[in-house]
Amino acid sequence: LLRSDGACPPSAAALAASRYSTFIAGVVVAAADGEALELINSDADVDGMNIVATMIPHETGEAIHSEIVASDQGSTTLVLNWAPINGAFLSIGADNRLMEVGWEKIPIMKHLSYAASFLEFKMKDEEYLAKFVGLNIPVFQNDVMQEKAIVKVKLPYDRNEIEKLGFNKLELDFALGCDGTLDSDCSVWDHVISLTLLGCSDSMLGNEPGGDPSELGRWITTFRRRVGRWRTDATSLFPMIWGQENNEGGERTCSFQIQTESEPWRSTLNLLLSRDDEKDGAFPTRVEEVVYPNTQVNFDSRLYNENRTYTFSVDSDTTKRVTLRALITGHGNCEFLPTSHWWSLNGGDKSYDSSDVQYDNYMEAGMDFGCADRSHEGAVPNEHGTWYYGRNGWCDGMQVEPLEFDITKDIMEGENVLEYGAFSYDVGGGGKSVEGCGGYMLMSTKLIFT
Repeated sequence: LLRSDGACPPSAAALAASRYSTFIAGVVVAAADGEALELINSDADVDGMNIVATMIPHETGEAIHSEIVASDQGSTTLVLNWAPINGAFLSIGADNRLMEVGWEKIPIMKHLSYAASFLEFKMKDEEYLAKFVGLNIPVFQNDVMQEKAIVKVKLPYDRNEIEKLGFNKLELDFALGCDGTLDSDCSVWDHVISLTLLGCSDSMLGNEPGGDPSELGRWITTFRRRVGRWRTDATSLFPMIWGQENNEGGERTCSFQIQTESEPWRSTLNLLLSRDDEKDGAFPTRVEEVVYPNTQVNFDSRLYNENRTYTFSVDSDTTKRVTLRALITGHGNCEFLPTSHWWSLNGGDKSYDSSDVQYDNYMEAGMDFGCADRSHEGAVPNEHGTWYYGRNGWCDGMQVEPLEFDITKDIMEGENVLEYGAFSYDVGGGGKSVEGCGGYMLMSTKLIFT
């Protein structure tokens, strides 16, 4: 218990005490007589102290002090708790509907600015969907995915018919929701959501329903917020669903699975097919799933990087371009530590590096506002948890962006060898190492041929 003298700022007094956190678990600052209460540690370093700290009125502090003096042990027990509330602010979206702006954990102006950034992202997405011209194929429609949900979808057109319609772009339009009407009705924990293709007639990967799943997309649930809708470009994965070039056509039925932990989130997913004049040519012709001899997921030693090669063949007469696509996220002890991921072809340089295309997404893991600063990209703000910290390849309440590289220039006729490796770092980017970050990496990799 610190009794304020009215001169030393309460936050400064608590911060000084926190330096002795080996012996002190928490600090209660009692205001001086007539001194106003203030937020402890309400600056930009939102979690700068590694102890619990709060400020209480003068009269309450004097009562606690008297209890301590009167006790035989010279101490008393205080229980610090917090009660989640729905929030003191509401927003009005572009659709003129009221919406919560989330948990007020961080300083108020930051809280509101991140909410505004997300609302602008949401408005642009809604405008895109309102003007969308193309084919919308519903897959999941507000389905509960408590652990998983599986649906069979009859596709309205085959590959040849889709190409005749002039489409050359495929997007995954995914929305997350929960039962009830308020954020507080949603699950409190963040978990990975994975969309997999269980099988299609004439599927390029040869999977049948009930076989090994092939990942199409990945998202992360929010900490108890019921908003979130994201579009992911999945053009390169088109052959997984609609088959290879010049297939015989006919009716196609695909089985899709969406999976998360046991909490009852609701999922809505549409496949959007459209024409994008900025895209080069038609859809890819085939997809090849990359499986390394070493399938270890734990990045806790240099063993993670051993035997990460994959051999594949290319026929230059039928292949004009080869693209590498990977979904990679770090979890467990790797969640808040940066990593980088590289690939090389045929013994060449580590030419294809995650830091070249998504530096912030991996290297800002553990930074105080690494994910908060991505609210304008669709990261749901003001969640009921540590949503603001940067993560290793992902953010709470957001899609996982795939890494894509055009590797055509390093391709040889016939047999090619792809090699993969990863580095780990300390928060901030120092301490580059192959020894790992102590947790595990979730990775799916594919080669796309056009």
